[in-house]
Amino acid sequence: MRYIPLHTSGGPKKNGAIDQAWLDAAAALTTALEKAPDKDARDAIIADPNNEIWGDIKPWLMSLSHSKCWFSEAIDVFSHKDVEHFRPKMECKRSVGQRKATYEDGYWWLSYDWANYRFFGNVGNRKKGSLFPLMPNSLVATFGGLSINNEIPVFLDPTCDSDPELLDFNSFGKAIPHPDATDYEQYRVTKTVTHLKLDFDELEEARAKIWTACNERIDRCREIASKAMGPADEAEVKAIKKSLRAMVQPDAPFSMTAAACLRKSDAGWARTLAAGAYTK
Repeated sequence: MRYIPLHTSGGPKKNGAIDQAWLDAAAALTTALEKAPDKDARDAIIADPNNEIWGDIKPWLMSLSHSKCWFSEAIDVFSHKDVEHFRPKMECKRSVGQRKATYEDGYWWLSYDWANYRFFGNVGNRKKGSLFPLMPNSLVATFGGLSINNEIPVFLDPTCDSDPELLDFNSFGKAIPHPDATDYEQYRVTKTVTHLKLDFDELEEARAKIWTACNERIDRCREIASKAMGPADEAEVKAIKKSLRAMVQPDAPFSMTAAACLRKSDAGWARTLAAGAYTK
């Protein structure tokens, strides 16, 4: 997971310009939801395939992450990617095991709010479903009442600049809390990994391969530097460092795993390369 500047993007774009037609359609549907007499009527609007316009801006959402899933950083091993509503639109489950009869109404007023959309691999999206837990004692947003800014979500959000840095990785490709994370932050990371399925076997295998490739390059540089170096050796080291720099760029798959490997190296130059991945 790396930071996606969704909220500062200015909104959905098409051909390089704000997609006003989409915004107008979203506004009209939101007005229809606000005027609907009850939940059944709202759900009917949202469930109508003709109104699933969030899919229309999928290319724009994809462009913000170089087609990578915003949560897993996978391009293909996390399956096809969906436009997900971060806050569920029709019903909201607050805890695992909660009976469906006790679900809360969803954040229906955000159904057509592009700021509530996330580009998410459907392995994790299906696991999450309508689950959206809040931290204990968190206030709860309502239509016409408290803003969502008053809530304290459990799940890490890639569009919140301080959340992705709480997630770390190890040599086995496992997503773990950052070593500096507080107990509260560790809880959020653990729940995110479990309930968004960031512990998916194929994800861990893919991350482990990235870690191994990164570590082998570091070791090769160390091996070359341990002996007298000629021009050819210097050129090889330069090429390896260039490849490592590419591995932590936003368009690289699992770039934050590569950054974690570099950051945990005992080589100062490797830690310097890792720092570039965290530049916002």
